[in-house]
Amino acid sequence: YYIGSGNPRILREYIEEAADICGYKLEVGFGKRHDDGLVFKREWFDTINLKTDFSFLSFTEFKNIILEYIKM
Repeated sequence: YYIGSGNPRILREYIEEAADICGYKLEVGFGKRHDDGLVFKREWFDTINLKTDFSFLSFTEFKNIILEYIKM
C-alpha cells in the first residue's frame, strides 16, 4: 500500500518546503546527478486501496506534519 495524501509531488518540492518551514537556506545540488530514466506514474501513488480495504484516508497536510515534528 502507498501511504500518502494521494496527491504526489516531486521529492524536491517536499525538501524545499520542509527547509522553508524550518527556516533553512538549502544548497542542495538538484539536477547534478544524471537522470536514471525511470518515469514514475501517478497511479503508482494512488491511495484508493487504503480507503477501500481499511477505510483510511490521510487528512494531515505535509506542512502540518513538519510543524508538529518541530514542536517535539
